[in-house]
Amino acid sequence: MPGADTKELLQRPMVAQAVKDLLRRIRADGLKAGDKLPPQSALRSADGRGAGTLDAAMAILVAYGVLSRKRKVGTVVEDPGVAIPGLWTVGYAYAPEDIGPVPYPTLLSALIQSELVLRGYTLRVYPRRHHQIHVPDRLAGFDHLAEAITAGDLDALVTTADLDHRDLATCAAAGVPVVHCGHCYAMPCAALFDRERWQSDALAWLRAAGAARIHLVYNYGPQDGALDRHWTGMAHLFGGSLPPIHARGNGHQAGVVIAEDLLALPPTERPDGLLVTDDRIASGLSLRLATAGAYRPTLAVLGCHQVPQPYGWPVAVFASDLAALVGSGLSLVQDRLLAPGLAAEQRIQPLARADEVHSCIASATGDQP
Repeated sequence: MPGADTKELLQRPMVAQAVKDLLRRIRADGLKAGDKLPPQSALRSADGRGAGTLDAAMAILVAYGVLSRKRKVGTVVEDPGVAIPGLWTVGYAYAPEDIGPVPYPTLLSALIQSELVLRGYTLRVYPRRHHQIHVPDRLAGFDHLAEAITAGDLDALVTTADLDHRDLATCAAAGVPVVHCGHCYAMPCAALFDRERWQSDALAWLRAAGAARIHLVYNYGPQDGALDRHWTGMAHLFGGSLPPIHARGNGHQAGVVIAEDLLALPPTERPDGLLVTDDRIASGLSLRLATAGAYRPTLAVLGCHQVPQPYGWPVAVFASDLAALVGSGLSLVQDRLLAPGLAAEQRIQPLARADEVHSCIASATGDQP
């Protein structure tokens, strides 16, 4: 195990940078376990560092098991994937107003922060100072983030907010790769759910289930400007014009309010199918309708594996795996830390459909699973 001396060496900026450069060289040269590292004289000649700095960096990598020294052989790669605690500093930028009322950002935020720490990164958190109606966001809108980028305090940045392309260029110029976790297709390097694919698949499922009058249920109000941006691209799926959209905020109570809206419609105008983007809204909606009578529209719901919701009757949940999303995003981060010139990419996480998801309190509503 690395001792106090090794950890103290890692606090020296020149030594830490030498460790990073050695790890990047191992990656660039494609060295694997059992491969021999070039002689230290060749490494010193390549990067121009002094013998003392390089010796200290090599000692750290040996102490953590990345390298080993063998007599008559030299320095050999043992495990290039070992995490070295405190070596890399990664920032996390997010919108605080999304934490709590909206399930995805809340869970993503918790998972991202915990996984960054578990993987040995030094975490720096940058909340957005105030709500911004217009997206994408600017670096200056996050608490001290622009200063951290300029000062070279970060090795990488993870975000659940959508950053302006000008600021992405600023990060790239500063050598700070940016990875988005969520569902923003505008970010060039991202781990995301294919929401567009979910919309078309869920709509096809609703139609196959016999739904003829389909409404949309969204989890933001029109004042956010999100409705047009999010749904306009779906109009072709409905023959060129969108059906009615219900947007009453977030959470179970929003679903209850939407249920009341639906019950207020004449029976002949009520939808027989609902496309619901928020599983908590779907939960509140279905549980309220289950107590109101026999009206049971078919529901296709966007949910997640981590926090399953109760429903008033069986629904189809297109479930995302937030842990897989975060794992994919942090894999992108690690790749770009070790290979700064690596091209940006988007890794799409699939959504698994689970039919016949039953309410855990179905018996209380009189329904039989």
